[in-house]
Amino acid sequence: MRDPIKMAEHDPAFALALLWLCILAGPLSWSMQLAVAYPLLDWSCRAEHLLPVHLATAIAFVFSAVSAYLSWHNLKLHRTLERINENPNSQKRGSEGESEMPPRQFMALAGLMLSLFFLLVIVIQWLPVLLLDACI
Repeated sequence: MRDPIKMAEHDPAFALALLWLCILAGPLSWSMQLAVAYPLLDWSCRAEHLLPVHLATAIAFVFSAVSAYLSWHNLKLHRTLERINENPNSQKRGSEGESEMPPRQFMALAGLMLSLFFLLVIVIQWLPVLLLDACI
C-alpha cells in the first residue's frame, strides 16, 4: 500500500482530496458513532455486554485521530513548502499580504481543529456509557 503522505507531496489533486477528507472525517466519525452506538446500546443491554458500543466508539475515535494526524502533517508540510518557496531577495509584502493564509494551509488547519473538536465530542459522548450503568 502506498503512503498517502508521500502521494500528497507529489500529486496536487490527491493532496486536495486528502485535505477535504481531513475536514469531513471528524464530523463523519462522530455522526457514525452517534448513529451506530445508540441503536447498538439497546441490543447490547439485552445481550448483557457493551463491547459493540465500545468498539463503535473506538473505531470513530481512531478515524478522527488519524484525520487529525494527517491534517497536522499537511499543515506542517504546507508551512515547510511555504518557507522553501519564499524568495529572500523579493520585496516584503505589506502587512495586509502577510496576514493572508494560503487556502491549503487553511484547509489543513481547519481539518486539524475539526478533528480535535470531534475527538473531544466522541470521548464526551462515550463517558456516560463507560462510567454509568447504560442498561437501566
